[in-house]
Amino acid sequence: MTETRHPLPSERDRVIDSAGVPIAIRDFGGEGPPVLLLHGLGGTLEDWAPVAPLLTPHRRAVAVDLRNSGHSGDGPWEWDAVLGDIEAVAAAIGEPEPAVVGASIGGMIAVLWGERHPRCPGAVNLDGHPVLGVAQRHPGLDPDRAAEQREGLAAAFSAMEAQRADPLGPDAAEALAEAARAAARRIGASEASFAASVYRNLTAADGAGHRFQRPLPEPLARIRRAMEELDIFAAYERTRARTLAVLATEDTPGQGPFADLMAAHRRGVDEALAAIARESPHVRAAHLAGGHALLAERPADVARLALDFLAGHDG
Repeated sequence: MTETRHPLPSERDRVIDSAGVPIAIRDFGGEGPPVLLLHGLGGTLEDWAPVAPLLTPHRRAVAVDLRNSGHSGDGPWEWDAVLGDIEAVAAAIGEPEPAVVGASIGGMIAVLWGERHPRCPGAVNLDGHPVLGVAQRHPGLDPDRAAEQREGLAAAFSAMEAQRADPLGPDAAEALAEAARAAARRIGASEASFAASVYRNLTAADGAGHRFQRPLPEPLARIRRAMEELDIFAAYERTRARTLAVLATEDTPGQGPFADLMAAHRRGVDEALAAIARESPHVRAAHLAGGHALLAERPADVARLALDFLAGHDG
């Protein structure tokens, strides 16, 4: 399966070269210092459409399609390579060490960015803490129940990877978009931005009219392994950049089968970050009522938290 380039949809969109990997960005404009906006796994820069206009009165908001997603090119998912993409974007906008705000896996990248660039104005991680892998913390959950739910969640991720090997005809692509609209309605989010992100993550149609959903299966498997191998809490302990961890407090629809695991995960993240914040002057945590899809569920609150945090650096 080969990803095919899409035309740029607007004059706000650009493509930056990062060591041979094209990285698509959208410059929403705005007043003040720039902030780079990084989406979560399975998303695109369209996910920032509800939030970016709320940032632009105070910040120049620039959203990024991560490699293997949206209109960016394919490349190996290694944390150093991804940070290189962000450095390429930063250089292109004329600010080598901008603030970075990321959601989910984008939030993990934001923490790593701050660790690498301690003089950046701030790094904000919106609920980016792996549920599975070396950094997992599931206190208060029966070990057998924890193992059962971890196994089930891993199987769900594997099924998602396998499903993406199947080509999508026009009807299937529209069904995906409609499912995204329905998900948006359930949480009171923007149907348009959900559908736009789905379409942006589809490869261009081949000769038979088939498309594939990005990230494609192999990159998705690599991203999953990278997340499971990342010790995000060790990164918090090492960082010398001002870092804000924003923790969602509720399940997202669809997480019901793993509700016990997710509740224990939130407790574990909360406890770990509280301990780190007691020892580190660089890291603090905040809670935001809502599920993992904070950009869609709580765009005004996300913007407020990010702006208030970054304003602390300005002052």
